[in-house]
Amino acid sequence: MNDIHDIKEPIELFYNYVPILIIALILLFLIILFIYLSLRKNKGSEKKVQSLNIKLDPRTFALNELEKIKKDKLIELNRYQAFYTRLTNIIKVYLIQEYKLDTETNTTQEILEKVQSLNLSNEFSSHFEKCLKNYDYAKYSGYKVNEKDMNESFNLTKGFFKSI
Repeated sequence: MNDIHDIKEPIELFYNYVPILIIALILLFLIILFIYLSLRKNKGSEKKVQSLNIKLDPRTFALNELEKIKKDKLIELNRYQAFYTRLTNIIKVYLIQEYKLDTETNTTQEILEKVQSLNLSNEFSSHFEKCLKNYDYAKYSGYKVNEKDMNESFNLTKGFFKSI
């Protein structure tokens, strides 16, 4: 009977939850602060982009976008699909802003038909056609475009917007 001992009362364990609560509150505060600053930053950049778009005429906006392509070094990195996609988008945005044409979801042929319906000069229309068809060929043909061709396309587009 020596092996049998009386049952002792349970030991009352006291755990201090205060440090965990403080750490949880600090983390919650930091998460809320991070979300607030992220949203605030995004709103500010959207306002800047909108104000720039409103202040710039379509031609200047297009020239600025061309400079951004140059800064992104798409030609040097030989990212021809991204390069030609951005050139196409610049022309589409120009048509939207300048002539209020809905070109967002149109094919090249539909865009060219809309440009021709504007009764612009033949030189102007043919330049749009040349640009858009060259861009489509480079994007969709599977032909790997070299740096020389990309520079020619860039200079053609830039020259067009400077001549307007």
